[in-house]
Order: sequence, then structure tokens, then C-alpha cells
Amino acid sequence: MGISKVIRADQKRFFFDLGSNNRGHFLRISEVAGSDRSSIILPLSGLKQFHEIVGHFVEITKDRIEGMTGANVRTLDPPQR
Repeated sequence: MGISKVIRADQKRFFFDLGSNNRGHFLRISEVAGSDRSSIILPLSGLKQFHEIVGHFVEITKDRIEGMTGANVRTLDPPQR
């Protein structure tokens, strides 16, 4: 699949990478802060439910996050491999 996106928020970068292996297709979400890196692997079968849950939290916090995006959050072009 090989599709990637990067978001920078404050001092962290979040990498979203679609991939596959012998166990199936997945979305890897990695948080990088300095030299620390942590990741979760989400099977594509759970992507719709993950989207719904994230959307729920966006909805219930939108009054707190309005005006926050912009200065501290930006989407970057992923590094070329």
C-alpha cells in the first residue's frame, strides 16, 4: 500500500503509515518525540470503529480545541523512502 501522512503537533510528530504483511493490512500510528518512538498497529478491520471513536472525542472536545489548530499543528509531507 505504501501511503503515509505526517502531523506535527507541538514538539511531537505523528506518522500514519498504511502497510501489510503476512497477517494482513494495517495502519501503523507512530508518535515521535525527540529520540522516543511508540507505535500502535491497527488492523484495517478496526479502522472504521477507530474513526468513529476519534470522531466522538473530536465532537465532545470541539469547544476546547477551536482556535488551537494552526500554530501548533500542521500536516507535513512524509519523508521520501
